[in-house]
Amino acid sequence: MSDISRFIQQACQSSPPPPERSVPNGDPFPSENNSSTLDRDTSPSPSPFRPQPPSTMTSTPNPLNSMAIDPRLGEGPPPQTPVQTLGRSQEGLTASQSRKRGGIEEHVDKVIREIGTKRLKTASQEKFRMIARKSTPEREAFCIGALISLLDGPGISGEITAAQWEAPKALKTGMAKHSLLILLSPSLGVYLGDELTNILMATVRRNLKTWGLSENFEKAHQDRWEIIWKLAQEVLTQKRSDIKSVIQKHCASQDKDRNTLQAQSITKLCKALCGLVKVGLLTSTLAMAARWAFIRQIYILEKGDKKLDFWPNVNAGLAEARKQAQNDPIKLNKIFGRCLEQDQKENGDDAGGISFTMEGNTEQQEYEKLLTASPTTGDSV
Repeated sequence: MSDISRFIQQACQSSPPPPERSVPNGDPFPSENNSSTLDRDTSPSPSPFRPQPPSTMTSTPNPLNSMAIDPRLGEGPPPQTPVQTLGRSQEGLTASQSRKRGGIEEHVDKVIREIGTKRLKTASQEKFRMIARKSTPEREAFCIGALISLLDGPGISGEITAAQWEAPKALKTGMAKHSLLILLSPSLGVYLGDELTNILMATVRRNLKTWGLSENFEKAHQDRWEIIWKLAQEVLTQKRSDIKSVIQKHCASQDKDRNTLQAQSITKLCKALCGLVKVGLLTSTLAMAARWAFIRQIYILEKGDKKLDFWPNVNAGLAEARKQAQNDPIKLNKIFGRCLEQDQKENGDDAGGISFTMEGNTEQQEYEKLLTASPTTGDSV
C-alpha cells in the first residue's frame, strides 16, 4: 500500500444360501421288505414311491413318477447331468418365470434409458433392478413402506424443511436493490466483512412484511434465517463483482488491436454505477463522485499486481485515509475532494456545466444517516 499511502499523503496527503437339507443315515423311504424299520404300508392309497399294477384305464401321467430323485437315494441321473424338475431350471425358476424375469430386465433397462442416467444415479439404478426382481408381494410391501415413509415425511405433512424452503421473490429483489444502495453510499466505511452483511440484514428486518416474511420470522424460523444470512452474503458478493466490472470498463484500457482507450469521466462512471440499481432510481451526488474517484484510483494503482485483491485494498485504503485525516470528517472529505479534482483533470469532466447534487433521494439519505451513525461501518461525508 505504499503507492496508496503516498497517493493519500499527496491528497492531504448386499443372503446366505439356505442350509443344505441333511439326509439322515439310512434309507428315508424304507421298502416293503424292510419290516424291521417300518411296518408294511397297508394304506389303500397308492404311493408315488412304490410300483403300481398296470391299469386298464388311461390316465394322465403323474408328473411325480418322472421326478428326479436325489442320487443319494439310489436312483436318478448322475450328479453331473443338469437337473430339470417339473420344468424348473437350476436357478429354481420355471421356464415361464425365466421368461418373465428376462422381460422385467428389459423393462428396467428401457425405463432407465428413458429417465436418463443423469437423473437416475448408478446406485439408484441398482436399487431399481433389485426391487424389480422381487416377487409381487415383496414389491407391494416395499411400495407400502415407501409410501408410509413419504406420508410421515415433511413434504406431505405440510412441514417444510430448511432445505426445501425457498426465499420469496420479493425478498430477493429487495436485497438486490438495497445491497447496491449500501455499497454505493459514500458514507460506507467497509466493503467486506460481517459488518456489511449485518447492515443488509438490518434492512431485511425493517421490511419483513413487505418482502413476504412474517414479523416473528427470525425467532420462529432460525434455520431459514440462516439461509437468508447466506443469501445476503451471496448478493453482496455479486454486487461487488458488478461494481468492479463497471470500474474496469471506465478505466483506461487497450482494445483488441492494442490501441489505448481513454478512461471515462467520473460523471459517466457514477451514472453507470447508479444504473446497476435501476435507471433514474439513484442520484449521483458530489460525495458519491468523490468516493468513487478515490476508489477508482486504488484500482488503477493496484490492477497491475494480480496477487492483490481489489476490495481488501479498498478497505485498507479507506483505513489509511482515516488515519491520515486523524478520523476528522472534515479532513477526510478534503482527501476525497482532492481525489475528485485529480480525476477530473486526468479523465475529463463532461458534466456539461451541471454540478453534482449535494443530496441523494430519500432512500439514499436514509442510508447516509444509518451508516454515518455506525462507528464501524460509516464514514462522515
